[in-house]
Amino acid sequence: MAEATIMSYPIDDNLRMVQADTTDLPRMEEKWSSLPRIVRTDWQMEWLDVIMPALEGLDRCYRSGEMTPEQRARYRSLLRQLKDNLPIIRRLELEEPTVSLDLETEAA
Repeated sequence: MAEATIMSYPIDDNLRMVQADTTDLPRMEEKWSSLPRIVRTDWQMEWLDVIMPALEGLDRCYRSGEMTPEQRARYRSLLRQLKDNLPIIRRLELEEPTVSLDLETEAA
């Protein structure tokens, strides 16, 4: 049972991290044009090199059954939020998620 607890920390950390950046997308879009180019580039690189790999890892954990029911629910909510923010992701020229954003029809 201790192993399941240890495994939940990286999942929870990654859920929080991806959720925070996804939640921040509308605010980033509002100030995007006023940000220095280096800050925009840095944000794009973080999205590509940190957030997208974390999302892909979360997707693997979701599909392999490594998440708790609560984590699964949070992940599905995150995917809905990402799907809703796809227009912003495109306008900011961020890497689009490579994972399916349509888990709604899958069993919870």
